[in-house]
Amino acid sequence: MTVPTVSVVILTCNSEYYIGRCLRSLERQSLADFEAIVVDAGSTDRTQEIVARFDERFRWLELRGSDMGAARNYGMRMSRGRYLMFLDSDDFYLREKIQRQVTELDALPEVDVAFCAAWHFRTGRPDRVGLKRLDAQPESLRDFLGGRNHNLNTMCLRRGVWEAGFAFGEGDRGRYGEEWRLQLAMAQRGVPMTFRMEPLAVVEIRPDSHTTWSRQWTMKMLATGEVEHVAALLTPEQRSTVDVAAIIDDLRSKLVIALLLDGQEREAEQVATLIRNDHRARQMRRVVTMARWMPRQLLGGLLRRLWLWRQNRLFDWQTVPIALRGEFAAVQSGTQGCTGVS
Repeated sequence: MTVPTVSVVILTCNSEYYIGRCLRSLERQSLADFEAIVVDAGSTDRTQEIVARFDERFRWLELRGSDMGAARNYGMRMSRGRYLMFLDSDDFYLREKIQRQVTELDALPEVDVAFCAAWHFRTGRPDRVGLKRLDAQPESLRDFLGGRNHNLNTMCLRRGVWEAGFAFGEGDRGRYGEEWRLQLAMAQRGVPMTFRMEPLAVVEIRPDSHTTWSRQWTMKMLATGEVEHVAALLTPEQRSTVDVAAIIDDLRSKLVIALLLDGQEREAEQVATLIRNDHRARQMRRVVTMARWMPRQLLGGLLRRLWLWRQNRLFDWQTVPIALRGEFAAVQSGTQGCTGVS
């Protein structure tokens, strides 16, 4: 059996409104030597029917009830490509994505993982797209420890990385921050990575696909534990480049906010007592105190607006470029009920 150049692992679950757009973006890739492995967690809509319309390069696998990490690991186990890529069913690739990253890694034998930029747009705001600012992209181990990661849709890695034991977490570690956790492990163990600012993928920021506010505290709690675990594995040289205590204090501060958003004031107060930096600890205690007398709905609204404001600051937003409009139109045809870039 011929080995494809690239395996693209795609996760689906009741994705009938988006999966056609996603798969059409693969169908029109300039490099056609790929396999698309669609791992489904148990769809009850028309997702499988839509996938079946595509050619033999598109393979349907079912792993009912799986978390995202387990599903991606399963897809990689079943893959055959020399390179591995990932794509969420509500996002899509630009036409040159696979070709550009394969060419890049072929030309850089010393590099094992390639990332690129991605356009982002919010559902309901198809007139604006954003690129994550360069200073918001992770570059060093400290950046990854601090919680930064590249969007998984932008990653291309050599098969040898997977065969060396790098995999996604599973269970809770596969539901919350699984892509960050994998990239952190690669950074900690010195896997050579490269990044190009050219956007080659498009990511839709949907309200129902975002990790909801009720999940944020779980994500931050697991992230804090992960950083503490990785910090214990750092070499003396690596430890000299990062202030682990400051990173953990920052994560705990975010955990305080997330707990307050979920109405867990007592737990937020307990976490605030663990913050080592005196100034940061006082700030978080004041926030907790404010939460006691401020109406919960008002507090939640303020914290959410602050959270979204900080998120928006990571991007440079602009009117949709003409070339991107053409790319979107090419993959959009027939995508039921989906709002897109216009």
